[in-house]
Amino acid sequence: GDDRTSPFVNDRHDGISRRASMNSHDWYGAISNYHNNINDNLSFDFGVDLRTYSGYHYRVVNNILGADSYFDNRDRNNPDRTIVSSQFVEANPNWNPFIDIKGQEKIEYFNQGNVRWGGLFGQIEYKTEKYSAFIQAGGSNQQFQRIDYFNLPRDVDGDGVDEPQASDWVSLMGGNIKGGFNYNINENHNVFVNTGFYSKQPLFRAVFPNYTDNNTNDGLKNEKVIAYEAGYGFTNKNYKLKLNLYQTSWNDRFALVSGYFDTDNDGITETRGEAKLYGIKEIHTGVELEASAKFGKLKVFGMFSMGDWKYASNVTAPFYDENNDPIGTEVKTLYLDGVKVGDAAQLTSRIGANYNIIKGLYIDANYFYADNLYANFDPTSFTDPEGTNEALKLPGYGLVDASLTYKFNFKNSNRLTARFSMNNVLDNHYISESDTNIPLETGDEAWNGINTSNRVFFGWGRSWNISLKYRF
Repeated sequence: GDDRTSPFVNDRHDGISRRASMNSHDWYGAISNYHNNINDNLSFDFGVDLRTYSGYHYRVVNNILGADSYFDNRDRNNPDRTIVSSQFVEANPNWNPFIDIKGQEKIEYFNQGNVRWGGLFGQIEYKTEKYSAFIQAGGSNQQFQRIDYFNLPRDVDGDGVDEPQASDWVSLMGGNIKGGFNYNINENHNVFVNTGFYSKQPLFRAVFPNYTDNNTNDGLKNEKVIAYEAGYGFTNKNYKLKLNLYQTSWNDRFALVSGYFDTDNDGITETRGEAKLYGIKEIHTGVELEASAKFGKLKVFGMFSMGDWKYASNVTAPFYDENNDPIGTEVKTLYLDGVKVGDAAQLTSRIGANYNIIKGLYIDANYFYADNLYANFDPTSFTDPEGTNEALKLPGYGLVDASLTYKFNFKNSNRLTARFSMNNVLDNHYISESDTNIPLETGDEAWNGINTSNRVFFGWGRSWNISLKYRF
């Protein structure tokens, strides 16, 4: 569908220039809630949620690094433009939220996304000294529209009729329902259960998956989240404990992955761009524990969380280069079933203490440990059905934080708080995340068991801050 015929089309890479991708948003909305206590035990809430959003997506020339001008022929409605330095958009922050973007000279692409949202929600809650229960439900309608100022109008389908710049509105219904029950065994012990179902409309990019036209996603589905939770709590004057078990199933997700893709499967990095992942399913299961104990001026606290978060389905993905043009015609299967979800530690724990030295003066320290952390990997590398499709596991790490706090109380509940905090006191070096998934092979250079060919992010070293807060 690309009918660009300018003789300069192959010269667009001559020279070096710096461009900027722009995303400008307009948000408006209103949320209203009404609460009423029917009697001492029963209450209800009712509300309305109205929102509208417009996003403007385009690129501009920022600096052509010594050249005289920049040539762009990507706007079929205003082709073969020469942009000079007076039309560049400088990379300086502008704190004016109402800055005019219409006059900016745009390059390569320019489209607008509009979203309208209308929703109703309500809740009924019943409480006694022994137990409480609630049920909450909501419904919403979202409408999506895409406007393409560069690629349209044109005959996208080859039927002799030009597709207009603005698409029709796509309307999607969604909703949720959840409920919970808590039982106070006595004044110290309680148990609870919660469950819910959420039919979530997909994000805008899932509705309009193509970059060069307004065609909608043929397989468009709402994302579906089913959650279960059960727990136990204990509390008295000096001790507190909370145990929570959960499982969340997240189906029919859509996601974008940016990076360099070997679309020919020849082992050579080919093209930088985006892959669009359809039909993602994740299951998160885990246990969480929080506890604290007080012994006079000393308070001890801790937490422990262990999860098993993994993908539960294979997905499909078409590829697009950085100019939003399709890379080939093949839609690939990505073998993610059973692969661990990355970019979040699935085992975390913390233990610490707070001591009141003298009236108003407190010192506290805690040790945090994270493990079962996997790379925020590139799913597009999982294309071999017989291969070892595993997420790269990063080394666990521990951090010590400490602080000193002084609180001075004035009359009328006014308070001055001074605080000195130090994070990562031992200046530990650790990997906080990785966005590549390269395993360690024999002969590879490694750091702490990780192949140094990976692109990783190290956590902050030792840092400190001082704060002063006055409350009145």
